Amino acid sequence: MIWHATIWVMWKARNDNIFKGVNFAIDDIVEEVKVLSWRWMLSRLHIPACLFFEWCWNPQCAVVIAATFIGVFAAAGIFL
Repeated sequence: MIWHATIWVMWKARNDNIFKGVNFAIDDIVEEVKVLSWRWMLSRLHIPACLFFEWCWNPQCAVVIAATFIGVFAAAGIFL
C-alpha cells in the first residue's frame, strides 16, 4: 500500500511539474505519501486501525494491529 501511494504521488508531482510548471519539495511528497497511504488503509479496512501519528511513527505496526482486528472479527463470524 505504501509502495502504491509513493508511485502515485511521484507520478502526480511529475505531471504537475511537466504540465503545470509546479515545483515540488521532497518533504511535501513524503508527507503526501504518509497521508494518502493512511487514508487508503482506513478506507480499505473499514475500521480505524490507528491514528495518523501512529501511522507516521510505525506503519508496519499499525497494519499488524489492523490484521489482528480483522482476524478477531472473522473468528467471531463478523465480516467487514
